[in-house]
Amino acid sequence: KKRVEPNQWTRIVVSVKCSKDPKSEKGEMHTYVDTETGAIIKEESIEADERFAIDPEQFFLFSSCHANMMPGNIAIRTFRIEEGFALKKEILFNRARDKVISMFNEERIREAELQRQGLSLAEIFAKPRPIWLAPALIG
Repeated sequence: KKRVEPNQWTRIVVSVKCSKDPKSEKGEMHTYVDTETGAIIKEESIEADERFAIDPEQFFLFSSCHANMMPGNIAIRTFRIEEGFALKKEILFNRARDKVISMFNEERIREAELQRQGLSLAEIFAKPRPIWLAPALIG
């Protein structure tokens, strides 16, 4: 199984399928690290509207905007919640889509940097005084 390596960007997907009736079926939690299967957990405790269900009005990723208050010195570039249980095919599709979007954004940043290289800051001149303050009009 794939693991998260320190000091490198990693795509992590957690997909949860909550059971409607824990007596007849177990809920499932699948983790993927860079689209490779991480852990698969099947438990009765993974129920709909219980601890693995996400309430969008009560969801907080971190409680602080200060890096020293974050757990484990982690950095998050993008975070997204999608409805439904994602299968391996959907995870591969989403990764490919995100790579295309990322490449597009990086290309736009490179273009902007190239444009900035041709620019220079000129000395800014003070505005001329208004005409009504000219000595000839004051008298």
